[in-house]
Amino acid sequence: YTQESGNLSSNGIRLDSGRSTLNNSDKFELYQNVPNPFNNSTVIGFNLPETDVMTFKLFDLTGKLIYQTTGHYAKGYNTINLDVSTFNINGVLYYQLDSNTHSATRKMIVIN
Repeated sequence: YTQESGNLSSNGIRLDSGRSTLNNSDKFELYQNVPNPFNNSTVIGFNLPETDVMTFKLFDLTGKLIYQTTGHYAKGYNTINLDVSTFNINGVLYYQLDSNTHSATRKMIVIN
C-alpha cells in the first residue's frame, strides 16, 4: 500500500517460487526440498531434460553416505519423497542427484 495526497492505494505484488523452469524441460535442475527444515517428511523436486536413470544420495556433515536409491525418471518435473524414518538422523544433511551426464547437490535440515 502507498499513500499519496491522503489517498491510500494498493499496488500489485508478485510472488515467485523460484521454480521458473518447471515448464522448461530442456534443463537439468535440482530444487530445494520442501519444507526445509522438516521433521517428518520432505519432497525434493527436480527437472530432467530427458528420461534418465538417476541416483539419489544422502550424506551427513562428515560426508558419510547414509541413504541411496536409484530410479528411472521421466523427462520433465519429478519428485522424491523422503521420510525421516528412512535414515533416522538429525541436523544438516546434503542430498545429491546424479546420472551419467548430470549432478547437483543441495543442503537440507532435519529437526526432531
